[in-house]
Amino acid sequence: MSPFADRHLRAVPGVPDPYASLRRAVRATACSADLAASLEAIAVGLAEATNADCAVVVATDGAGHHVEGRGGPRSAKQALHSALVSQSTSDNDVVIHQLGLSATFGRGAPKGALLAVLPDIRADEAAELREVVESFAELAELCVVAAHRLHAAESRWQHDALTGCLTRRAIDDALEAELARSARTGEPFSVAFLDIDGFKHINDEKGHLHGDVVLGVVGAALAGAARCTDSVGRYGGDEFFVVMPGADAGAAAAACARLTASVGGAAANAGVPGLKLSWGTATWADGKPANSLVAEADAAMFANKRSPLLR
Repeated sequence: MSPFADRHLRAVPGVPDPYASLRRAVRATACSADLAASLEAIAVGLAEATNADCAVVVATDGAGHHVEGRGGPRSAKQALHSALVSQSTSDNDVVIHQLGLSATFGRGAPKGALLAVLPDIRADEAAELREVVESFAELAELCVVAAHRLHAAESRWQHDALTGCLTRRAIDDALEAELARSARTGEPFSVAFLDIDGFKHINDEKGHLHGDVVLGVVGAALAGAARCTDSVGRYGGDEFFVVMPGADAGAAAAACARLTASVGGAAANAGVPGLKLSWGTATWADGKPANSLVAEADAAMFANKRSPLLR
């Protein structure tokens, strides 16, 4: 016979330690890969800390992106319905805390709210629980602001400030991604180098500020005329690089003719008549690495520049 047969066992509900839950949420958000994972950790921690039926943290931004995390045994709809029909006279069973509305973090900064449904809250518990909710809300706000600032920093890293095109590093990443995709699917793609003819003369004759204006016009025209699937980057100086998914050699040549025509029209409208670009392309073949494609397109562009009749 078991030595425990004559014992009566009962479950003793644990008393939540709200600040231990908060500490765990802080550690979890510090290790989270993205905002969604951070908000999920905060919502789960808040539900644990307050015995909430449901805790939801939501963040949105000016571009319409929506991220949320949820914790607790019930969905928000179920918990709110329960709170509405509850016989409890407490005014503290639903707590909503706004996020990111009291400070300015720049245009398109994320905003959001934290909602907690806390059933059967006694009057003597309300103040402490509200303080706990506010602590979790402050953590959520910090995560939202940090994610927004990280996104802004990544955007600055990816886009050249002068031309609005991708940076050299970002266009290299786009090329590597397309190489990996074509290696899987066997679908061809092409790349192109485009270089402004006589750009040194423009800088020498009219100054570097005017040269910057020309670069901006060219970059905007290239980005505007490229397909939405193409990646357009400033490779360095007055050289631009385009990755064209699904384009064979003929399609790449036609695309470059379209791109240069667009630049010519935009430059004339901007008071830079007669601006021309030289270009060269290379098309992927199985086993051809990125550096070979870049070198081939670069050589073709310089051959084009030396022999204008080939354009």
